[in-house]
Amino acid sequence: MINEDAPLKGDIVNYKEELAKRIDDDIPSIVEPSFGAPVKAFLSKASKLETTLEQTTILTEPLNEVEVQIIPDSVGMIYLPWHWYANRLNKAFGIGQWTLVPEGKPDRLPPPDDLVLFGFHLIIQGCYCGFVYGEQRMVSGSDRMTYGDCIEGARSNALSRLCKHLGMAPDLHDKLWANAWRKKWAEKKSVRNKMMWQRKGEDQTNVKEDLEEDLKAIYGDSIKDGILELTSSKMKDGTLIGGKDSINEMSEGELYLLAKKLKRMKETKVLVSGGVKAEKEGGEKNER
Repeated sequence: MINEDAPLKGDIVNYKEELAKRIDDDIPSIVEPSFGAPVKAFLSKASKLETTLEQTTILTEPLNEVEVQIIPDSVGMIYLPWHWYANRLNKAFGIGQWTLVPEGKPDRLPPPDDLVLFGFHLIIQGCYCGFVYGEQRMVSGSDRMTYGDCIEGARSNALSRLCKHLGMAPDLHDKLWANAWRKKWAEKKSVRNKMMWQRKGEDQTNVKEDLEEDLKAIYGDSIKDGILELTSSKMKDGTLIGGKDSINEMSEGELYLLAKKLKRMKETKVLVSGGVKAEKEGGEKNER
């Protein structure tokens, strides 16, 4: 069973030991990689990758601070998107000269962890360059993230972890550098009575204004009734969006779900409050 006292956080160095403590023996595939025949063929070339001066320069090139992103929460962890690492590998070695080989199939840890774990081996120009587990947390009740999206997220996470050991983007893991980046590029703002990090100049105001316009188009001036109806309706898994009566009270996730519902209503004729049908974009108007 999962040990609730040992939550999975960050980049765990000895994944085998950590998972062995927390997971029953009925999930051996993520406790110990099997290193099947296709991967074993590359193990003899582990640590044998030879790089030119130009390739080494590309891999260890200093970060462009503009490309760094920050997670919009109270911690404000900084990171680089997966395509940054993929582009850097393509530039150094060429397209098709590196690959991620999956280790078996993805596994899912049940709540409270609710994680998808997927192991990957990195092969560059026929040389074995490492193994890590990538992870992606599931978001319950979200239309935005499917199980397939979580698997892809775990793959992206594995790529960034593997590239770290190639000397790529070490500044992200330097506390002093990270603090200096936040001071220059980010700021804390009060969001729903919590101080949250975000890049300077980014705001959710425009998102809320767009939602208000959509609500007016469907519900007229009865915006509050429209929000209550949309946010109290049940999602596919039976959970609620929030039951809020104001856009300003909604979290980022709730705003996204509301926007998704409004989009579906504008694309198809759906019954709304008072028995009025929403207009289908480009279609004929329904008389009230």
